Amino acid sequence: MRRVLLIVLLSCLVILGSAAPASAHDVLVGSDPAAGAVLTTSPATVGFSFNAPIQESSYDTITISGPHATRWPVYGSRVYGDSITASPGPLGPSGQYVFAYRIVSADGHPLSGQITVTLTDPGLGRPVTAQPAVQHGGDVPGWVWLLIAVVLVGLISLVLRQSRAPR
Repeated sequence: MRRVLLIVLLSCLVILGSAAPASAHDVLVGSDPAAGAVLTTSPATVGFSFNAPIQESSYDTITISGPHATRWPVYGSRVYGDSITASPGPLGPSGQYVFAYRIVSADGHPLSGQITVTLTDPGLGRPVTAQPAVQHGGDVPGWVWLLIAVVLVGLISLVLRQSRAPR
């Protein structure tokens, strides 16, 4: 039994000791329109720029929410190097709108944020009536879970072999 505990302890130390140091995450360096902008009409495009290239993935999106918790249409989110852009539909009533983004940064971590702009003149747009549910994984990359699973299977195999070995 002492041998099994020693193996488990050493395995945990190897897993924790081999963890790479945390690298700095990408940061938002600009947006179009700019955060806090006052607009008289709906923008033709919405874009966010980062300090490093973005990984293109199904996670990359731009969304717009407006007055009274309404969602507004956004078409064709596209990644170009260190930027993500999209074409919004026309906005509606005057008020504050939140332009939000979700991307996968250069280091593989999901990144999200938002800016707020104000629309002074009402537009003719209609809000989105239904938003499909989208679920994404947490901040832990899949390869970490795979590594943990491989180590656990190895430990279980080792314990089973040790328990069956003749004494």
